[in-house]
Order: sequence, then C-alpha cells, then structure tokens
Amino acid sequence: MNQNMTRLDPAPFIRMHLVAILFAISGCSVIADPEDSGGEIMAVPDGPWCEFNLSADGAWLQYIGDYSVYHPAEQRHVPHQRQAWFVNLDSGESQPATPDPQVAEMIRAGHGPDGLGCFSPDNSRVYYSRVFFPTGRAGDTVRQHGTESRPGVSMSAPGRQLQRHYYMVDLTQSPLTVTRTDQAECGDTDPPPVRPDIRAEQVSNRQVRLTSSAGTLLGEHRPRGWTSQRISVWELDSRQWEQSYSLSPDGRHLAYKVYETGRIGFSAPTHGYLADLHTTVENSARFLAASVYSMKWSSRNHLFACTSHTAHRNSIARWIP
Repeated sequence: MNQNMTRLDPAPFIRMHLVAILFAISGCSVIADPEDSGGEIMAVPDGPWCEFNLSADGAWLQYIGDYSVYHPAEQRHVPHQRQAWFVNLDSGESQPATPDPQVAEMIRAGHGPDGLGCFSPDNSRVYYSRVFFPTGRAGDTVRQHGTESRPGVSMSAPGRQLQRHYYMVDLTQSPLTVTRTDQAECGDTDPPPVRPDIRAEQVSNRQVRLTSSAGTLLGEHRPRGWTSQRISVWELDSRQWEQSYSLSPDGRHLAYKVYETGRIGFSAPTHGYLADLHTTVENSARFLAASVYSMKWSSRNHLFACTSHTAHRNSIARWIP
C-alpha cells in the first residue's frame, strides 16, 4: 500500500452508526398499527401527506391522493393539484374523483382543483374553488376551499384582477367526476372543539396522569420507548390543547395524544389513546396506535385519525368506541 495515501478515520462512521442504533431503540422507529387496537384502515393515501375531512352526516370520508396524472411534470412544485379520493362509509367503497376533459385541461394549465373540498348542506356534493391572477403563471394562486397557496402573492396587486373557478363532485353519480360549476354551495363548517372536563397532570418527566371530572383515573402513562427520557401531554389551559384532545360529539369519549422524547433528543412516535369519560374503571384508557395525528370525530361518534403504519407510509383509520 502506498504509505502516502490518506487513511480514513473510522471514528465518524462509528459515531454515525451508533446514532442510528440509538435512534432506532429510543422508540423513534417503533410504530404500532391501528388494527392491533381494533381500528379499521379506511384509506391509504398515495401521496406523502395525510389530509382528510368528513361529511356532516358521517357518510363520506374525503382524502387527498397523489398528484393528478394531468399535472404538468415540470410544475410539480406549484401548485399541487392532487387527486381527490372518497370513501363511502356505509358501503366501504373507495374511489377517486376523475376530472372530465374540461377540468383536465384546467389542471394542465395549472388552475385545477386541489386539496379538500367542502361538502354541500345536504352532503350530496363536494365543491372546490380556485382563485388566481390571470398572468399565465401557474404559481399565482391563493387558497380557497382546499386549493394551494403560493407565499408572497398579494391580494391587492394593482392592475391585476383575480379570477375564480369552481369545481364540483356529485356524490350521487358513479363514477365520481370532477366538473366545472358556477359557484360553491358549502354546508356548515366543523363545530368548534369542546374543551374536555378533565385534569391532565405532569407527575414527572416520565409519568403523566389524566383524571375525569368525577375523579376517576382515565390513564396513567409512562414511556413506551426503551430509552425515552420524557413523556408529556399538553395542559388544557394552553393554547395548543386542541392539538392533543378531541372530544366525541356525544361527550362520552375522549381521544388524546401523549408525546415522548428519546435519550438523544428525537421525538418518538406520538401515542394515541381513547378514554371513556363515564367509566368508573381505573386506568382504562385504550391505546390506539403510534404515531397518531389529525384526529377527527364523525357525527356518528366514530373516531378517525391519520396514523403511521408498518406496511404503509400513512393510513387513515377508524375506531368505533
């Protein structure tokens, strides 16, 4: 061997390997699937995101798939124009909403629908609207009913008049088709979240307790990760409480999230739990899955949430208490 050759120091590579091992065993790579807790996977989004909403009657789940096949490949960064998918929660059937030829041309021009639409008052239709500056640049758009926004676009730019396009999906027709329409007729928005009447207590860095208004211990939690250093929940008097607590419409069940931090500072998967606020059984909160986010209740008192999954990148699951 040439003695003038520089020898590579193995120490950095060893450190990187050790960090990877610590990251794995700290609980950051541990995922618990919703099926293990009685949850049902309702959808597996194709894209890297997990966004959904529910019709007011609890009969439809709408979620976002991957980029539309009509979206110009050279403009994938703006705007998204992603595929809309729907699940009939009565039949379990899932299908995409396919654009008709006119809407396909709008997508090719960069002005097609994107994001989550709004359900009509009778829950039979879904509407999207798209606002843009008529400059020929696909990026000049603002968010309306789930459309994508581009930072820095002014709503009052002189000499430039906004143009608006409306789109609709008729849920009573099959196959589901995205068509142009004259206006959007949106139903009521989601009701404001209700603060649960419970007590959330941070006993120590490695213990949290949730207690009902009647004094029943709902859940006592400790780290699930092997080397987790801290476990926490949001306090109910903080501005962020809505991110962690979701009360069912009938007020009986509470879904909540518990956070963990590993020894080397990484956040472990967020654990979801479901508690019966009327129970007298101590520490009966049911573990749902990890990681859990975007929790929503339907009007039928069914809990939906985005979850990580060992077999899928993301999934949308449903639990029926």
